[in-house]
Amino acid sequence: MSTDLFDLLTGKTLDEITQTQFNSALDATYADRDAISFWQSAIVIGKAIEEARTAAHGNPIPETGFVATASISDSATGTFQPTSANEVWLVQSLDDSADGTALGWVLTDGTTQSAVPNTDNKGINFPLYVSKTLYLQAINGSGGTLTGKVAYLKVAM
Repeated sequence: MSTDLFDLLTGKTLDEITQTQFNSALDATYADRDAISFWQSAIVIGKAIEEARTAAHGNPIPETGFVATASISDSATGTFQPTSANEVWLVQSLDDSADGTALGWVLTDGTTQSAVPNTDNKGINFPLYVSKTLYLQAINGSGGTLTGKVAYLKVAM
């Protein structure tokens, strides 16, 4: 086993290191005196990742606000999903190009769907977080094409 976390994560930028990879590297050692230098590097890398990807205390990153849109044909599904495994969105609103009730909004992991409660725009239950592995889909059964819109701020990147 390497006694240096830098050796375990060598060749990766902070953006490329996933939380799973970081945790797996940490699992490779024991919490004992012989591992002090390993844990020192873990603290440094962990703090660097945190500073590079998040705002203080998990708050939204101000300059990352965006409204994603997708034109969704009748009987089709639009997907709203971060492209990076490290990216997390804090959703601010969901909407469509009709009266706000035509699209059915769900959270999905790609296999199973779960309805987003109160998607009649009269009180969506927030906070609503979206990631690469748990993301939003808008299902159109209106009879025509609609534009789905998701407003969000990134809380991790």
